[in-house]
Amino acid sequence: MLNAMRRRVSSFLVTILMGLLIASFAIWGIGDVFRTGGGNVIATVGEARITPSAFSREFENEVRRWQQQLGPEFSAAQARSLGIHRQVLARMVSRISFDQAAHDLGLRASDEQVRRYIAENEAFQNSFGTFDRAIYESILARIGYTPASFEEAVRQDLTRDQLLNVIGQSAHAPDILSELLYTYRAEKREIDILKVARDAIEQVPEPSEDVLRQYYADNEDQFMAPEYRSLAFLMITADDLADDVTVSEDDLRVYYDAHLDEFVRPERRVVEQIVLFDKDQAEQAYRALQDGEDFLAVAKRFAGLSAEDIVLGEKTQQELAEDISPAAAERVFAVKVGSPTQPQQSAFGWHILRATAVIPGTRTTLEQARDQVEREARKEAAIEKLFDLANAIDDELASGGSLDDVARLTGMDITRIEAVDRTGHTPAGEPAGAIPDVPSFLREAFRMEPGAEPLLREFGPDGYYVLSITGVTPRALKPFEEVREAVLANWKVDEQSRRAEERARALAAASNTSSLTELARQQGLTVQEDVVVVRDPALDDSGVATNVREAAFTTAPGSATVTPAADGDGYLVVRVETRIPGDPAADPEKMALLKEAIAQQYGNDVLGAYQAYLERRLGVQLNERLLEDTLTQLIDQPL
Repeated sequence: MLNAMRRRVSSFLVTILMGLLIASFAIWGIGDVFRTGGGNVIATVGEARITPSAFSREFENEVRRWQQQLGPEFSAAQARSLGIHRQVLARMVSRISFDQAAHDLGLRASDEQVRRYIAENEAFQNSFGTFDRAIYESILARIGYTPASFEEAVRQDLTRDQLLNVIGQSAHAPDILSELLYTYRAEKREIDILKVARDAIEQVPEPSEDVLRQYYADNEDQFMAPEYRSLAFLMITADDLADDVTVSEDDLRVYYDAHLDEFVRPERRVVEQIVLFDKDQAEQAYRALQDGEDFLAVAKRFAGLSAEDIVLGEKTQQELAEDISPAAAERVFAVKVGSPTQPQQSAFGWHILRATAVIPGTRTTLEQARDQVEREARKEAAIEKLFDLANAIDDELASGGSLDDVARLTGMDITRIEAVDRTGHTPAGEPAGAIPDVPSFLREAFRMEPGAEPLLREFGPDGYYVLSITGVTPRALKPFEEVREAVLANWKVDEQSRRAEERARALAAASNTSSLTELARQQGLTVQEDVVVVRDPALDDSGVATNVREAAFTTAPGSATVTPAADGDGYLVVRVETRIPGDPAADPEKMALLKEAIAQQYGNDVLGAYQAYLERRLGVQLNERLLEDTLTQLIDQPL
C-alpha cells in the first residue's frame, strides 16, 4: 500500500536499490505551493534549502535512469522538455516536507532497522546471498557516497516510510462504499446483437457524374498523391577501400599480437568447490578429504551442498583468479586432477577446490591464421582510411562543396532517383530499387530542407552516405480522371455503410414492437442472443468491443441502440433485454481486492492532503531564475 506516495519521496539512490521506478508525471499542488524567491538556493522548504548542486545530482540521476530505459541518446534537454526537472524538484520538496514532519513527531529509524535494510538489500550481497562489506563499499564509492552518508539517507527513507504508513493506514473506506462500487462495477446486462454488414446492402444504384465529382471534392484527402523527392547520393564503405589497402608483414604481426586472445586458448580445468564460512570447519572438511572421504559427501556433510551446487565449470587460471583469488587459482592448476586444494580464503569464505578434468590449451600460429589475419587487418586499415576520408568529405562540404565535388574526392559514383515517396515507392507504385538498405536514409531524405547542402551520415559499423535533394514534388490532389475508379469504389463503400446504418436504425426501432430475432429472420440476418456483458472491462469475458459494452450500459432495458461494428464493416443493433445488479457476496475474492484498492486510494488521498498542508505550513519558495540557469549548465555539459 502507498507505493505511489513512497516513490515520490524516496531518495533516488535508495529508490534505485529498492528496484522502484518513478513513472508518474503528476505533481501534487506544485503550482499552488511554490512561491517566487531569490538567493543562491533553488528552493527553500521552511528552513531547509535545495542547493543547485543537490538538485543537479538528483536531476542527473533521473536522466540516467531514463537513459537506462530509452537509451543513451536521451538527453538532459529532452528531460527538461518533458518537465522531468519539475518532477525532480517536486519530489525533493515532498521529501523534505515529510522529513520535517517526522522530525517534529519524534520519529527516527533505529540503527537495527538501518542495518537490517542494508544487509538484506540484494545489491550488497555476494553470490551466496549474504551481505558483503567489500561489495557494499565498492558500490557506494562508485555512486559518490560514504557509508555514513548512505546510512543516513537510508535512515531518512525508513523514518519517512514509518510516517507514511501511520498516516496512510489511518484512512479507512466505509464498507458501504465498497459494496456500492462493486454493485455498480459488477452490474451485468443481457443483450442481443444483430449485425447489418455492408454486403447486406446489395442494390446500390450507380451514382451520377455530379455525385462522384462532389464526393471527390468532399474527400480530397483520399485522393492525394504523396510528396515525391528527387535524390542524388553516393555511398562508401570500408569494403570499397579494402582493395587499395596494403598491409605489410609487420602489420600482420601487430594485428596478430593485438588479438592474441582470438588465436590462443589457455588451458582450462573443470572445477568443483566446497565453500565454508568458518576456517576451522574448512580445515576439518579438508582433513576428511585427505582421509579418503568422497568430495560430494564432504560437501553435503559440512556445507549442505548438492551435486549441482559444487560445480564451477570450465575455468582458466585467470578466470579463477578473478572469481576467487590468484592464490586459489594457482593451487588448482598446480595439484593433480582429482586432488583437493587446501582451504583458500576469499571475500566469500573458505574454498576447497579440485579439478576433475583438464582441457589442454591451444594456439593457432600466425602462419596458420594468415588468411584470417590478413583479411581482418586489411579491413581494420580500410576502416581507418574510411574514417579519414569521412573527415575529408566533411571538410569539403563545410567549405561549400557539392555532391559532385565529393564524388571526385572519393572516386565513387553518384546514384540518382527521379522520384520517391516516404515509403520508398515511385509514382507508379513500384519500389524504387536503388534505395539503400539503411533505415535512416529515407527519413533523412524527407527531413532535409530542399536546397540544403549535402548531408553526410554514418551507417552501420563501416559505412557513410552523402545525400542531396535535387527536387521536390509537393503533395497534390490527383486529377479526377486519373482516380475516377477509386472515387467510385470509395463512394460505393460509404453509400453501403450509410444504408447499412439506416437499416440498423430501422430494425432497432422495430424491435420495440417485434422480436429482434424475428426481424433478423425476415431479412436473412443472424442475431447473437443472450450475450452477458459486465460494466467493468476487467470483470467482463464476453469478448464484445468497447463501444458495444458502452451501448449496453447507456441503453435502458427493453430498448435498442445502434453502434458501428468494431471491424468497420457496417453497424450493430444492440438490444438490452435485462439488467442484473452486481452482488458483493457472489465473489468475496474480487470484493476483497476492491476494498484493498479503495483503501489504497483513500490512503494516497489522505497523504496528498497532508503533504499540501505541510508545504503550506512550512512555506515553499522557488528561485525560478536559478533553476533555469542550473538547467542550462546541465544541458550545456552533457552527462
